This record gives sequence, structure tokens and C-alpha cells, in this order.
Amino acid sequence: MRPGLKWLPFLNRDQGKAFRPVPLRMLAGLIIVSLTLAYYLLPSSRKLLERQLEDGQLPQALSTLRDIPLSERETDPAFFDLLELQLVRQLLDPTEPRMVIRQLLEAAHGYEAHGFRDAFLVEILTMIRKAPNIEQAHTLLRPAITRMPQRGQQRIYLYLANAALSADQPVLAPQLYVQFWQSSPRAEETTHEMAKLWRSAGHAQKALDTIETYLADTGVLPVKLTFPLARLRIDLFRETAQPGLAFEALRELFPTVTPDHQAEVFDLLISTALESSRTPEVLPIVQARAEKSPEDAALWKRLGELAVSGGDIPAAIQAYQRLTRLQPASAENWGKIGQLSEWNTQPNQAFDAYLKALELRDTAGIERLADLSQGLYRDAELALKLEELGDLIDPSRFPRQFARLYGRVGDFDKARKLYTDLLKAPDASAELLIEYGSFLQALSEFEPAYEAFRRASLLKPGDQGILKALAEIQFRLGDYSRSLLDYQALLKSSDEIEVFETYLRLAESLGNLEGIIQGLRIKIAGEVEVSDYDYERLALFLNIQGKRTEYLQTLEQALERFPDRKNLRETTAYAYSDGGQLKEALRHLEQHPDLRTHPRLVRFYVSVLAQMREFEKALAFFNSVPAKRVASAPLMELRAYVNEAAGNIDEATRVYSQLYEAEPRNARYALNYGRLLSSIGKARQAETLIAPFLKDATPETSRLAAQVYSALGDFQEAEQLQFRFLKSGPQAAEAPQAWGFLGDLRLVQGDRRGAKRAYQTGLNEMFKDFAPGNRSLSAR
Repeated sequence: MRPGLKWLPFLNRDQGKAFRPVPLRMLAGLIIVSLTLAYYLLPSSRKLLERQLEDGQLPQALSTLRDIPLSERETDPAFFDLLELQLVRQLLDPTEPRMVIRQLLEAAHGYEAHGFRDAFLVEILTMIRKAPNIEQAHTLLRPAITRMPQRGQQRIYLYLANAALSADQPVLAPQLYVQFWQSSPRAEETTHEMAKLWRSAGHAQKALDTIETYLADTGVLPVKLTFPLARLRIDLFRETAQPGLAFEALRELFPTVTPDHQAEVFDLLISTALESSRTPEVLPIVQARAEKSPEDAALWKRLGELAVSGGDIPAAIQAYQRLTRLQPASAENWGKIGQLSEWNTQPNQAFDAYLKALELRDTAGIERLADLSQGLYRDAELALKLEELGDLIDPSRFPRQFARLYGRVGDFDKARKLYTDLLKAPDASAELLIEYGSFLQALSEFEPAYEAFRRASLLKPGDQGILKALAEIQFRLGDYSRSLLDYQALLKSSDEIEVFETYLRLAESLGNLEGIIQGLRIKIAGEVEVSDYDYERLALFLNIQGKRTEYLQTLEQALERFPDRKNLRETTAYAYSDGGQLKEALRHLEQHPDLRTHPRLVRFYVSVLAQMREFEKALAFFNSVPAKRVASAPLMELRAYVNEAAGNIDEATRVYSQLYEAEPRNARYALNYGRLLSSIGKARQAETLIAPFLKDATPETSRLAAQVYSALGDFQEAEQLQFRFLKSGPQAAEAPQAWGFLGDLRLVQGDRRGAKRAYQTGLNEMFKDFAPGNRSLSAR
């Protein structure tokens, strides 16, 4: 036996006998026959692949595809590569993000390798939809994208943007697409897409900027845009609160649009005219269109509405009069004419129109007819007309309307009788009781009015209007405490400003500070319209109660809610300054937008810096303020003080010289100027300057003159002037220092006993809050 044939026992047919080797020639023949049969009976790899694809055997098809010889694949490489991409994509596990990204990059490679065929681009776009992280997919694709033709780049970026939108990432979508839009030549199609993406992301202004950039870069006129893009531009103007620009764009576009868009643009033109208060400009266009369509009732109604909006009441009346000819049975149009005629100060025409509406069974104008008839002396005519219309309008069906009519024209007895007859019914409604109570309340019949509202409250417990009326009537009856409690109960559920304001006025009149504070806190915490004034009031009352921490917290909360209220920020700064919290006062002042333009704020800010002895910072601030803003006398004087405190005596002297030259009769300017002159060695000039002011010197003049004479070395005269100032009773804050200065003047003259008395008095003034009684001036 040949050892090489031991693995072929199946070729030996003689199973029961000893094994005999098969001849080599026979074996070769068998192999040739087998190969021949396989060639004709077994399918080729490509046919097997097609069969597996038809049968949906995708894993087997992918295996077969990969087994196809390279030589065969090279006959049509694009076909086989694309097929492999498609099979892998269908078999891909979407929970494997790395495989998804890898497949995306393979598709991009195939797109480039095979000459940017669209079939490969479709694979890229399909895989973008499957990518778990759109931003990551873009980052990985970006190098390949830059080598693609513009058409491919555009489609990929558009798909990336749409994928971001699908993934609920609206802001990412335009951020991706803008990279293509910025790098590609400006085209209307891409601009439209870019604008739509910004708009879908909630950035209407950026969407509008995209279109405006396109127009600026290309020089294309807005009226030359395609209608969809022109319409989007107009919508974006409206969405960015620029209805005036939207109106201008529409007015330019209107004459150029095709007939199928004219109706749409016409409606938009009217809407934007209303939004931008440009109705007078569009009114002639609508009038001309209406004149060409005399039977178009809807257009005439639109003309009437526009004329009303534009304030052209005569034109509106004419439009509705045309409507009454086209729709003679429309009571609404007659009622509108009545209303417009009133606005146009044509009461008789209004009365006639309301009367015509009444004939058409419209009872809405009865109250207006009653009001007008009284002023026009047409009461009898109205009553007669109501009788004539008996077959059309049954008066018994409208007793409340007639009750109101009689009440409004002053026939209170008839009105009262109609109301009381109505209230005899066992099912009298709460609304009727409210109406009757209001009628009595208007007549100042508060006790029966209170009873009517009390009955109404039983039918509608908790009704805000009823509770409000009861509280108001109790106030009118003089039961203020009960009225306050009722208003307080209303606060937690009412959203009417009137309720809050009435409550607050009542609480203030009763001196109920806690009640005021509670009411204001409820208002601020609720849904009622709140203003910065409400916060300021709350802060004021908290301050009155001495609750400084809550006072400041309230002001800070107000600024958080109303950061642009300038007065509120200034008030907060004053609050901190008054409490000695100077750094906090500075913080708020430095955030004030008018700090360097409003003289009062400049003075306040510098004064705070001076209290903190930040004189150099104060001078630097002065230099940063426009000169014309600090040219007033008070600010010049403050500047002189800061310069003096900072040691800039020459500059302080120069400023006081300007003040003195401007107002030579102003004692304070003259004396401070003289004091500074004496400090720089110009004693005689200072003495000459202040002499005219000593004859009838005020206490302040005496105080300043004492400093000047001290600088001159005339201590005796300085002592007399200082003592004259002290006799006037200086403020408590400056008294200790004033007595100390008197002591210094006496001491320098050798009067040690007198100096000691002055020093002791100064100490007593300093500590007088801690000792009983007040001390009078000591004898000299």
C-alpha cells in the first residue's frame, strides 16, 4: 500500500475483504471526473453571492464577497467595495460606536478612492445618521471632507446639520453647516439652508445676519431673491422685533411677486404695517385694491380694520358703510359704525347705527343707546323705538338691559323695580345680585349693596369680585379693620393691582406697618405685575422698622429683578453709604451707567471715596470724567477739598480762586480761598480777601475765618472768631473738634487754663450721649 493513499479508504469498494490499494490511474480519473462535475454543477463565487443576496443571507454574502479573488474584484473595484460597505452597514451593531465610526470613515475613503461617486456619498450620509456623536463624526470626517468636491461637501454638511437636529441638538446644526457656508462661494441655496438652521436653533438674528451677509457679499438686491428666501428674510425681521424693516422689504417685494404669491404678500404687508405702526402707508394700497373689488366684503372689512388701526376713523366709517350695503343684515357692522362714530365725535350718527343694530336683534348696544340718548335728549325716541320693536324684541326677555338703561339715564326707581322683580325669582343668579349690588353701590346705598353682595357670596363662595366688593363696602361703611382683613385675605389669590394698592393704602392709613410689609411681600412673590417701586416701598418700611439687613436684602433682590433701574441702584448705594458700608456703596455706584455723566453721582462717588480717605483714587476719577460734567460750583468745591486732603494745595488753591472769581460775594469760597492762600505763605493777600466778610459774619464764616487768622499767626483774632462760631451751637459731630481747635489757639497764646477748659468741653461733647444733661458754653 502506498502510504500517501491511506486517507482514501472510501475508494475501496470491497469492504469485507482485505484492503487492496486502488491503482493510481483510476484515482486520477476519478479526480478529473469530480472536478469536471464541480465546474458544471457548483456555482461561481459571484453567482453564489447573488443567490445569497437574493435569499437575504447577508452574513454568508459578506463572507463570500471577501473570498472573491482580488483579480476578480479588480475588474469592477467600485462595485465590490460599495457592496461590501452596504453589507457591513446592514450587519453593523449600532451599539458599537467605534464600528459605526470606522464604517463612516471607510465610506469616506471609498468616496474619494472611486472618484467621488454618488453611491459612496449615499453611504456616508447613511452612516452619519447612525453616528452616536455627530460632533465627533464631523471631527473625524473633516480631513476627508476638505478634499471632496463642493457638491459633496454641501450634502455632507447638510446631513450633519440634519442629524444634529434629529439628535435634539439644534444649536450644533448651524455650527456645523456654517463651516461649509463660510468656506464655499456664496450661493442662495446654501444661504437659505444656513439661515433655516440658525432659525431652527432659536437664533433668528444670526439667521437674518446670514442673509444680509449674502446680500452684501454678492451685491444681489433683496427683490431679486427667490420668493422662499425673500419670505424667510421678512419673517426673520419680524421675529427679531424689526417690523419696520419687514414692512419696507414687503413694500419693495409686493410689485415684483408673481400672481400666485400676491395674496400672501398682501396679507403680510398689512400685518407688518399693523405691527410697525405704518398703517397710513399701506392704507392707500388696500383702498385701491378694494375699489377694484367693490363686492369683496372681506377686503372692505380688512380696510375698515386697517383704517381704525391707523387712526383714520372717517375712512373706517366709509368702509363699514360699504359693508352694510354688501351685508345689510349684519348687526355687527352697524355696531362698529356706531362705535367709530362715537370716536369721531358724531354721537347722533352713532345713535342711529346702534339703533339699526338693535332692529337687527343685536341688544349689545342698548347700554350705549341709553348713554347717548341722555346726552342727545333722545330718550323718548329710544323708548318709542323699543316699543316699536316689540314684535322683534320681547322686553320681558331683556329686563336687565332695560334696568341698566334706566339706571344709566337716571331713572333709578324704574331701574330698582326691574332689579327687585328679577331678584324675586328663586333661581336669581349670583351675577344678577352682583349687578344689583354694583347699582346700589354706585348710588352710595352701601348697606343694601352689602346685603346683595353677601347673598351673591353664598352662591359663589370665594369669588374674587364679590369679596373685593364686600371689602370695599366695609371700607365705605367705616369698618376699616374688617375691610383690611378682607383685603388681606384677597391678596393670596388675587392678581389685580387695584386690590393690592387699595389694601396698601388702607394699611398705611391705619399705620399697620407689618400689614404693609406682608402685603408687599405677597405681591412680589405672586403673579401680580410688580415694579421696582414695590421693592422700594418694601425696603422703606423695613428700614422704618429698623430691619436693616432685610432692608438691604430687599434692595439687592430688586436690582436682581430690575438691573436696569438706575434710580434703584442709586438708592441702594445711598442705603449702604448711610449705614457706613462704603465699599458696598462704591460697588453699586461703579455699576451705575451714568456714573461719569451725572453730576449728582459724581459728587456722591467722590464723597464716598473721601470718607474712605481714598483721595488719590478720587482725583483719578475726577480726571476720567468729562470736564463739562464737573464744571458746576459744588463739584469744583469738592474737587478742591479732595486735592487739599491729598496734599495738592496748589491745585486746591487754583480751584478756589476760580470759584471766588465766579462768585466774589460767596463767603465760603472767599474764606476757603483765603485759608489756602495763608497756608502757602500769602497771608496778607488772604487777610485782605476775608476782611469784607467779617463785619456780619455767619457762624460758618467765623469758623473759616478763624482758620485763616490762625494760619496768619493772629491767634487772638482766630480765638475770638472760633468762640463766636461755638456760641452758634455747631452740630454734634463737629463740636468736639471745634472745641479742640479753640483749646489749641489758647494754648499757643500761653492760656493753659483756658485751653484746659476748652479741651474738657470738647471731651464732654464727645461723650455727652453717655452722660446725663447738656453742658453750656464755659465762660471764656
